[in-house]
Amino acid sequence: MEEKQIIKKIRKEIGKSGHPVSLKASFILNKKKWYVKNAPRYFGYGSKKVRGIDIVAEKECPLVENSKNVLIIECKKSRDKPWVFFRQNKLNKNVFSLNIGAMDVTDGAIYDWASEHIFKKHYYFKRPCWSYFFVAFTDPESKKSKQIFEATEKVLDALMFYWEREEILHSKYKLKKKVLTFFHPVVIVDGKLFDVLVKENETNISETSGFLC
Repeated sequence: MEEKQIIKKIRKEIGKSGHPVSLKASFILNKKKWYVKNAPRYFGYGSKKVRGIDIVAEKECPLVENSKNVLIIECKKSRDKPWVFFRQNKLNKNVFSLNIGAMDVTDGAIYDWASEHIFKKHYYFKRPCWSYFFVAFTDPESKKSKQIFEATEKVLDALMFYWEREEILHSKYKLKKKVLTFFHPVVIVDGKLFDVLVKENETNISETSGFLC
């Protein structure tokens, strides 16, 4: 096979994969001053094996002194089948939708504090929420239809790894500076997105650009 043919086939395979989505997300985050790590490895406490996640990005959090945001991102692509998400008929007011890694502070105390001081300023507050999702026109038992479930499992697995790593680092080296870390599990899906809102007597379906699940 000639070099040009090989390059053409490789380019086609790259286009089918989620790698261009991941790289595009990385470029956007870099421009927004995030420190980005592409395809880092981690040990999955749930899976009990070494795995890879598409992106881990860090940046100081503007809401609180000595704090940072950490994005744990997995990317998925569907070129010909639309992603369908069902919207809940309510807005997010649950402070436990935040994932806060706090050194030397009990979970209950930190969430009480977050509820009083920062949650109402946070991106998650009073955002629409979606649950139940599938890839349209696809066999529910196929690998393609399970992409979002697998991506969700992976970002949560990686989140626990990075959460515990933060705690171990602070505990082992006894750092004087306490850092609040806000972890954000993110699944980026490339393709057409449809929002479904089911009411008592009707079902509204519309194309949209993004979700908070």
